[in-house]
Amino acid sequence: PRRPAGRRTRHRCAARGEGYARGDFDRVVLVYWHAKNRVEQTQVVEQLLPITKEQLTMPNKPRTPEALGKIDAKTYTDFAFDPSPEEVLGQLLPAYFRTVIFHALLDSAAAEHGARRRAMQSATDNAKEVLGNLGRTYNRERQGAITTELNEIIGGASALEDN
Repeated sequence: PRRPAGRRTRHRCAARGEGYARGDFDRVVLVYWHAKNRVEQTQVVEQLLPITKEQLTMPNKPRTPEALGKIDAKTYTDFAFDPSPEEVLGQLLPAYFRTVIFHALLDSAAAEHGARRRAMQSATDNAKEVLGNLGRTYNRERQGAITTELNEIIGGASALEDN
């Protein structure tokens, strides 16, 4: 698979964020494969924009409905901002958006590597089984040919003795 980082990824993130800000679409949804473990991948569908307060306070991904239900409801509102909250969010939200997408790309790459590894292991196991079957078939045929030759030699020797 391709490297998930790079100029094209940043460009796509910016294009989606700018399209949302202009009103070209009303939400941005990210769909990717999450690598649960070495052999299991699950598909994740996550709404990125608009960002909810619950999403911003969630510590770990993927952001499942079950995890959203476990969020602490405390809200801290007495912050002093310098520069303004709009400027801070103007910098933080695009960075957050890029980070979430980058994480999804990395997770998908890990899931793909796991799936490829599992497929290669399965192919290797199947090839070993085929080789084992071929070896047994070859040995059986060879043994049959040797037995036939011995029977012919013994039959020929018996015919010479009878004469």
